[in-house]
Amino acid sequence: MNRLNHTQCGGVEIRRIVAYEGNDKALTAQVAGREADQARAAAQKASAPADFEKAGVDLERRKALVGKGSVSGDELTAVEAAYRTAEANLAATRAVEAGAVAARDAAVGARDANAALISGVGIDDNPE
Repeated sequence: MNRLNHTQCGGVEIRRIVAYEGNDKALTAQVAGREADQARAAAQKASAPADFEKAGVDLERRKALVGKGSVSGDELTAVEAAYRTAEANLAATRAVEAGAVAARDAAVGARDANAALISGVGIDDNPE
């Protein structure tokens, strides 16, 4: 690809095409970043049910011990709060994963749209 051929393309067009090529690299990196976000969100979503289940077990154990005087009201309140937090975290991980998927899809779309501007042609053949 001859980037300095000013006889077939004007300087502005060459800069525009080079910019498209640079955007392609940046958008490819953005897709990789969004894929990493998606993997992190999937891992969080996978661990959240276990945290929620543990919080539920802890809560049931404490409730059973309240009547015997082995657990204070403050401790029960703290365990109930931990249970509600684990429940909210479970819902949040689903939302974070959905957002990560959407962000990756948007990045792929942007990269694909940019690729259509440069696919299969060099500067000398680009219609710009």
